[in-house]
Amino acid sequence: MKKESAYSSVGLNPNYLIHDLKTIPTYFQAAWSGVKRFEMRKNDRLYKCGDMVKLREYNLSDGSYSGREVHCRITYILRNYGELKDYVIFSFDMVELIGSV
Repeated sequence: MKKESAYSSVGLNPNYLIHDLKTIPTYFQAAWSGVKRFEMRKNDRLYKCGDMVKLREYNLSDGSYSGREVHCRITYILRNYGELKDYVIFSFDMVELIGSV
């Protein structure tokens, strides 16, 4: 049986990916409320403009998900900035909020 990828296509364009990301409550809440419209992440995925990102609220203390998600689309990516060679900073537009406040 073929193992499913952590990424899947979005819409009709198979070149766009969905990135499923754990996000601790402090940073998640800022994105949920619309205050934070960017993410800084290790550059270990094929991030590109147009990709979808699912920020999933994740509790480090017990390894559980709250069920809340912010779905967003990457609009800009900053790579190789200063000392952050292994990281990207991307901005996003919010698409959908999943779960309850």
